[in-house]
Amino acid sequence: MNIHDIAQHLAAVQTGDNSWKARCPAHNDTTASLSITEGRDGKILLHCLAGCDYRQVLAAAGLAPKDLFPEPPPGARPLPFKYGLTLKEYADAKKLDPAMLRTWGLHDGTYVTRRGQEYPGVAMPYRDAQGNVTATRWRMRIEKEQGQEPSRFLWNKGAKIGLYGLWKLDATEKSVILVEGESDCHALWTIGANALGVPGAANYRPERDDPPLQFFSQIYVHIEKDVGGQTLFDCLSGNGKFKKTSTLLDKVLFFTLAGYKDPSDAWLSLHQQPDEFRRVIGAAMRSAKPAATFERPKTWPKAEGKKDRRALTSPINGEAGGRPKTDYIGLVNDYKSCFTTADGHLALRHWRNAWYQYNGRCYKPRLDVDIENAATAYMQNPRVADTYHVQPSANALRNLLLGLRSAKNCGIAAETEAPTWLSSGQPAPGWMAMENTLINIEAAAQAHFSIEQSDRRMTPDLLSTFSLSYPYDPDAQCPRFLTWLQTTQPNTQIQSALLMLMGLALVPDTSYNVCFFLYGDGGTGKSTFLDILAALVGHENVCRVPILKMEDRFATWPLAESLLNIVGEMPTDDPQGRLRYIEGDFKDSISGGMITVERKGKDICTARCTARHVFATNALPVFFDKSEGIWDRLIIIPFEQRFRGGADEIRNIKDTIIPQELPGIFNLALMNLAELRTHTRYPEPDVCQAIKQHHRERCDFDATYLRDFYRLDPDAELSVSDCYSHYRAQLLAHGLAPRSSPTFQQAVARIYGIRPTKRNRADQTRVFRGLAANYNITGHF
Repeated sequence: MNIHDIAQHLAAVQTGDNSWKARCPAHNDTTASLSITEGRDGKILLHCLAGCDYRQVLAAAGLAPKDLFPEPPPGARPLPFKYGLTLKEYADAKKLDPAMLRTWGLHDGTYVTRRGQEYPGVAMPYRDAQGNVTATRWRMRIEKEQGQEPSRFLWNKGAKIGLYGLWKLDATEKSVILVEGESDCHALWTIGANALGVPGAANYRPERDDPPLQFFSQIYVHIEKDVGGQTLFDCLSGNGKFKKTSTLLDKVLFFTLAGYKDPSDAWLSLHQQPDEFRRVIGAAMRSAKPAATFERPKTWPKAEGKKDRRALTSPINGEAGGRPKTDYIGLVNDYKSCFTTADGHLALRHWRNAWYQYNGRCYKPRLDVDIENAATAYMQNPRVADTYHVQPSANALRNLLLGLRSAKNCGIAAETEAPTWLSSGQPAPGWMAMENTLINIEAAAQAHFSIEQSDRRMTPDLLSTFSLSYPYDPDAQCPRFLTWLQTTQPNTQIQSALLMLMGLALVPDTSYNVCFFLYGDGGTGKSTFLDILAALVGHENVCRVPILKMEDRFATWPLAESLLNIVGEMPTDDPQGRLRYIEGDFKDSISGGMITVERKGKDICTARCTARHVFATNALPVFFDKSEGIWDRLIIIPFEQRFRGGADEIRNIKDTIIPQELPGIFNLALMNLAELRTHTRYPEPDVCQAIKQHHRERCDFDATYLRDFYRLDPDAELSVSDCYSHYRAQLLAHGLAPRSSPTFQQAVARIYGIRPTKRNRADQTRVFRGLAANYNITGHF
């Protein structure tokens, strides 16, 4: 309709040029408060000064909203497609659950164009990490537009574009998947994947989008095989017209989906087989490659080569068609020769995501920055630059180190256990470097100091991170140490236990399944013994990881690269009872189980725990395990002779023993290692067993409470509820965490053999029959 047609349905019309007035039919109007205007596109605009909605005006006048739009000209062809989309249509097309889409914020809505035209669409809110809406993208069609057809995607006015899915991002995960568009995210979210979407292949901005991704160890990016995929790849890697390279490119791994355009396309085919869809995605991610080695799809259009103008500025390069390509294979081989010894062994290795360099006795870790600085200095050599046509740059450095760490050169498989002979791949148990020889400690212990049968010359062929900084002298003695040991520990069984500990510390053997707690007051010699023990095995072979730090995933990797884990002043304050949650991991590490080796910014791998735990403490920690699992592994060695402040105190005794008697102490440790090998279990002195049993009883708070407050009486009975309330109040009063009521009832059955029963048929109260209370006796813990 036009403005004249609309006026025929209204009363008291006052005409004008293009703005008319009339009485509003939606209310009792006497002043012609309805404004009628015809827009440039022919649409009629209604505005009631009294506040009536235009829909109410149309309904009162007997009109419909479509009557506000002009009739199409005669002969005009209708649009060949439906413009507009609903959530149900989108869900059906993508094989997604509409209810799940709504939980992600998608909803039906109306998109209003600048001309005021309204179309149904699916609103997809973009939210930041705090859940605030920063933009809304409208999905208006399923199929891609052709020619001059309206767009599939529209943005709301004032949109602040960013990555899609930030509010769902799980920052505790190790990796994230980056895809192109929202529908790929929806498909991956359906199987619980940690995914984000780029709102268009060319819309990734490193300065805006890198920060939310910087905490992930790996960033997997799906690359489509069309022009859009090439654009996203160039956008991240800084190729082509994109000048800014992502600062996270060293973490990015690119992958494609064989047989499918993208994850959404794969979900269309496999939506009834979610496990197969998950397998396809996982297989593709496992084949992901960094930018330097990613194989570009053959379907990508090749860029037209620009005319080489170097003929004007560099005639030699110009005649050759441009600057010569860098010979990275020759460059890597030449640099590798810098670390090759005279006998052909490499002195630089890459193992378990870290660099190690041979120091003349064993391999020690090198910082990445030191390796990069050395490689950059090498490329700055004029001979290297001229021979291999290389200039120092981030890309050249990356390619050089990537080639150097390959399995053909310096790379060692992560599953390789140390010590190992690298040339043969055979394990080398017992071998360790000392100042003057490479010695097999196990063989030396059994051969009674026959060095001819147990030594070799130093070689980087032995992959070992352990070495001793003093010489091997089979005739050396240690009289001062023996005198100190006999004075500190008069008990001969404890002396033997400590000496066997020193022997066991020299080899990465966890088969005895023991850890040691040196227990006693200050000034009793615990710290002196630990100083001597650390000097015996070498300070570089010792780490310090307290028990409660084992819940930190970045703190446990030293346990796989050290001989001992020595904690001289063990923290015992555990008010929240965190130890109960990591006792399982602690027991596994004692037995030499597999632990996660995770360094910040590095790939995760697993390795066997080699460090034996030795803790010194004034107060033993509380263990919650009631089974034999933890108690079979504990060796508690008491230190009861106090010297500090006494007349017989010798100051700095370790400073007279360590510099002079380490070779003799080593011989003594070898003798006791040989003695230990005659036992299937670690010999535990009687005194140590008694202390452990006493501490085990103290750790059982439930049993202590029950023995203090109750007794057996065949004629008594107590309400289960009353008993538990008293138990809970007593433990809370002593700063302890009470167990649940069922666990408390199990403790009563364990200590007294009494289980709850109902009082009688009439009274269903649950009671402990045969148990009497001693509430007049004060319990202690």
